[in-house]
Amino acid sequence: MTTTPRRTRKTVIKTKRGYRAAGYSRGGLLIRLAVDTVCRRRLSGVPRTIALTSGTDSHTTGAHPLPRAEAVDVRTNAGFRDGDAKRRFLRNVLWTLGRDMWAREGSKGYEVFTKHYYAILEHEGKRKEHFHIQVRRGHTIGLDT
Repeated sequence: MTTTPRRTRKTVIKTKRGYRAAGYSRGGLLIRLAVDTVCRRRLSGVPRTIALTSGTDSHTTGAHPLPRAEAVDVRTNAGFRDGDAKRRFLRNVLWTLGRDMWAREGSKGYEVFTKHYYAILEHEGKRKEHFHIQVRRGHTIGLDT
């Protein structure tokens, strides 16, 4: 008896119109690769399409990590089954970036930390809901991290 391989669902990463990712820093590139890696794992409750909404195209002040290409925003308000799926996705991204991870419900949203990275589920339940994933303040991602 022969069996045909079952097709698995693939998650696709798209970008919104106007998204720019020019000159990613090492940390920003590793974040983008971690999101891609987690999408390939096909976690339950994760949508078929993940949208990156900000790269280097927003927050014009130099203090914010987005224009320095050290952060990525990911849209969450379409397709995730529930809050647990969002939290699981965010934890998996940070776990991919560093195994020394901890999480908490903070005053601004669900936060996840590693030694070098920080992520938050911002504006949960609202139209502007998204993940913000960045290199932690005061950290530089070099070849040895």
